[in-house]
Amino acid sequence: ISLILKLLPYYSSFLLKNIILLKKRNLFANIIENNDFLTDDKIENDLVFLTILLNEEEIFILLIKTFPSKLKIKTPENETLLSLAVQQKNLKLVKFLINFDVINVNEADILFIIFNVMNV
Repeated sequence: ISLILKLLPYYSSFLLKNIILLKKRNLFANIIENNDFLTDDKIENDLVFLTILLNEEEIFILLIKTFPSKLKIKTPENETLLSLAVQQKNLKLVKFLINFDVINVNEADILFIIFNVMNV
C-alpha cells in the first residue's frame, strides 16, 4: 500500500480504476478514506461511471459521499448517473441517487425508470 500511496498523486485515476478492476474493494476504500491528496478534480468521471457499470455499489456510494460534486457529472452521451444506474437495473443505486436534491431527473431518466426499474 505504501507504493500505491507514493504513486497516487501522479497516477490516481489509473491506479484506482485498476484496483476496482482487480476487485480490491477494501484497498480502494482504505485509499479513499485515508488519503488527503485526493480531491474532486483528481477523481476522473470515468472512474465513477466504471463503478456503476461494474455494479460496485459500495465503492460508488463511497465515491459519491466523499466527492459529492460527482453527482452532477454526465457521460459524453449526456446520460446522468441515474440513467446509468437504471440501465444497469441497479435498484440500490437508483434509490440512493434519487435521495439527492442535486440529481436532475430528466425525461430520459423518467422513461428509463418506468420501463426498466419497475420491471426488475
